[in-house]
Amino acid sequence: MLNTMQHSMLALSVALLTAVGAVAQPPAPPPAPPPPVGPPPGVAPPVGTQPGVASPVMPPLPAPVPGPQPFGAAPLPYQPPAPIAVPPDYRPNQDRNGMLLRGDLLLDGTSPSWFFGIGVDIVVPHIKNRLQAPVTIPGVTLDQVHLPTAELDFAGSPSFVLGYHVGQGFGDVEATFRFLDTRGDGFLPLFDGVSDAFLRSNLSMSVIDLDYASRELSLVPNWDMRWKAGVRLANVFFESQAGSLFLEQKTSNNFFGAGPHAGLELARQFPGTGLSLFGRVEGAVLIGRIGQGFEEEVFLTDGTIFGGATRVTATQAVPVLNVQAGVGWTPCWTPRTHWSFGYQFEQWWSLGHAGDSAAELTTQGVFLRGQIDF
Repeated sequence: MLNTMQHSMLALSVALLTAVGAVAQPPAPPPAPPPPVGPPPGVAPPVGTQPGVASPVMPPLPAPVPGPQPFGAAPLPYQPPAPIAVPPDYRPNQDRNGMLLRGDLLLDGTSPSWFFGIGVDIVVPHIKNRLQAPVTIPGVTLDQVHLPTAELDFAGSPSFVLGYHVGQGFGDVEATFRFLDTRGDGFLPLFDGVSDAFLRSNLSMSVIDLDYASRELSLVPNWDMRWKAGVRLANVFFESQAGSLFLEQKTSNNFFGAGPHAGLELARQFPGTGLSLFGRVEGAVLIGRIGQGFEEEVFLTDGTIFGGATRVTATQAVPVLNVQAGVGWTPCWTPRTHWSFGYQFEQWWSLGHAGDSAAELTTQGVFLRGQIDF
């Protein structure tokens, strides 16, 4: 009976200790709430998304799972997913260059407009004169008439240009007119065998060019190329006249012709300065009519005058070459104004090739030209 009571007291003690331990142990914390969906308050959602709705372009990336944190720590800040660039859907061989030939300085440079230019060439002309022909004075003599050309004075040769910029890369249409008039004086000793003669020579030239011009793209940066082609009409007249006490002679040569004309210009631009260096070459082949006149008069001591004249004509091709080099300038405050200055050389061959005669014309000097775009 004693053992039974001891076992009962032991069981009652264990039960009391268990109840006291359960009361002293703190209650377990409640489970942590799930992380919020979307950005925290005060942060705008990504473009193209709505709260609680996935992005139509790309679903948002799942929020990173935080690692074990101590009880009571602040949650990690919300970081929106980085946007993902999606390339546009271009079709094969699709033209994505926009409107071509519209406002592209390399293709058209200017809008349709008129332009006008004026210039002056200060040149020194020289004629290689080998005009000669026999002149018969009835009942007196047959004489070979030949007169040299006196040294011609340097002169100003004005030039005028009127043209139209077609625009949109279609080039220019232009007309150029220039002319030259000069004279020279000299002396021929013992012209008639007794007395000296006073020699006077004249030169008159008129040239009209009707051209189409175009600016071409260059493969080298800061280089420009411009070419033109068209037709040229020209009239060149020169004469010499000498007279002494007993003899007077006169020779003249007139050429009028037309033919193809072409030119090429290369220019090196210096960006930011408006300056450029250029070289230009032009050529033409004119086919026309040459008319030459030879006259002679003899004065006798008794006042009698004998005279005769000869006329020579021929059809001839006259090649022409013009070479120029200089500096161009476009002021930044007036971009529609262009200036050029330089040196030029021009040669006319076969200008007096008729019968036994021949003549060539050479001019060289400096030029100054200006152009205004309207």
